[in-house]
Amino acid sequence: MGVACLALAWSLVPRPRPAPTGEWVLSRDAAPALYGLVDEVSDALGARRLASVVVEPQVNAWVALHGLLRRGVSLHLGLPLVTALEADELVGLVAHEIGHTVNGDPASGFLLGSAIDSLLLWRYVVRPHWDA
Repeated sequence: MGVACLALAWSLVPRPRPAPTGEWVLSRDAAPALYGLVDEVSDALGARRLASVVVEPQVNAWVALHGLLRRGVSLHLGLPLVTALEADELVGLVAHEIGHTVNGDPASGFLLGSAIDSLLLWRYVVRPHWDA
C-alpha cells in the first residue's frame, strides 16, 4: 500500500514538459513556408516565436509550453486536420493556437498544466487504450 501511495505522489509532482523531439518535429529547413506563416502570425499577435512545429497523426491542434520556465513554445498540428483546411482556415487555426500563449491560457501554467498532465497520465494508467 505504501508503494502505491508513493507512486501516486510521484505522478502528481509538478514537472516541466520536455521539448518535443523525434521524427515528427519539423525543422525550419524542412518547412520554411510553414515556419514563415507561423512567424508572421506570431509577430502580428505580439507572441514569442515558436521553438518548434510538430506534425501528429491525430486530428487535433494544440500549443505546448515546455522547459522549467515554460519559455519554449511548440505548435502541434494534426496532419489530417491541416490537409483538410483551406489556406485562410490554416491561418486562423495557427492564430488561434498562438493566441493561447498571448492571452495567458491558465491551462498552460506550470501548476494547472502539470495537474492536467497528471490527469492524462492517470487516464492512461487506468485505461491505456482509451480512444477518446
